[in-house]
Amino acid sequence: MVEFGGQAVRAVPLSTEQNLYCLGFGAFSLIWGVVIKVILPPSLFARFAISEEPMTDAEEAGSTVAMFRKSYRQSTMNASQKSKAKIN
Repeated sequence: MVEFGGQAVRAVPLSTEQNLYCLGFGAFSLIWGVVIKVILPPSLFARFAISEEPMTDAEEAGSTVAMFRKSYRQSTMNASQKSKAKIN
């Protein structure tokens, strides 16, 4: 945006000092990620595990997203599967 937007988007290039701050912050983030992965045992993260079971038809029908669009599964159902789903 700075290169091509210029005054239209009111953007100005960063100074060398600001670029170095950004570079240092990014490098610190990468190093901190490695420290977390290496030092902390994986068992600490087990409590944050999310079940990855597919949604049932009832759960999917009641979801917020279902109000706005058909799900991929619903859009790929053939006619016989759709009629069975309506009966149930």
